[in-house]
Amino acid sequence: MAIHSNQKEQLIEALIENIYAIEQCILFDKEKKKDWEYGGSGILGIPSLILLCSVIDTIGSYFRGSDQEITIDGSKLKIETASEHFLILNHEKFFNLQLTRNAIDDFYSTYRSKLTHNNSLPANNFLSIGKDQSESFEFDSNNLIQIINIRPLFGKTTDAVGQFLYYLTNSTFSDNHKLTKELVSKAKNTCSTVTSSDTGHTQTIITE
Repeated sequence: MAIHSNQKEQLIEALIENIYAIEQCILFDKEKKKDWEYGGSGILGIPSLILLCSVIDTIGSYFRGSDQEITIDGSKLKIETASEHFLILNHEKFFNLQLTRNAIDDFYSTYRSKLTHNNSLPANNFLSIGKDQSESFEFDSNNLIQIINIRPLFGKTTDAVGQFLYYLTNSTFSDNHKLTKELVSKAKNTCSTVTSSDTGHTQTIITE
C-alpha cells in the first residue's frame, strides 16, 4: 500500500499485488495448514478465481470505448460496456483464448458474477486446481463452461498482466479516455492527511 502520484502507478501496484495474492491462494494447501480448521482439501479456489476475474475485468476496462477490435466467432467486436470487459479474453496480445461469445458470456455471468456477488456457483459448475499444461476451461455438451482450471488460467492471466504492464508503462491515456473520465467523476474533492510514515493507505494524489 502506498501513495501514488497518478492513477497509472496505483494500477500497476494493484495488479502486481493481485497476482501475488492469487499465487498465495494457489500455493495454499488446506491439508498441510495446521491452523486450517474447516476441513476439506485443495487450494483457496474461490478467492483465487474472484481475484483472477477482477484482473481480467481490469484489463478489459481499459479498452472499453476504444477502437481496439477483438475477434469473437469470426467477427471483429469492440468493448462497449462494462459487461463486455471479458471479451479481452480473446485479445491476441493478452489472453488469446479464442473462446466463443457464449463461453465468454457464461464465464462472466455464471462464474465471475455469482462468485463476486454470492460466493457460490450454480449446480454442475466447478472449479478445479488443474495442471499448468491443462486447458483453462472444460466445456459441457452445450459448449458452456463446466470446469475452470485455476492453475492454467492463472498462467494465462500472469502473462496477460505482463503484457498489460508493458502497455501501461509505454502508453498515455488522454483526458478523453472513457475510464479516465469515470475515475475523475468519482474523485473526492478533499482527502484525509496521510503522513509519510503511514503505510496503511493506498491513495492517488495527482501531481501532473
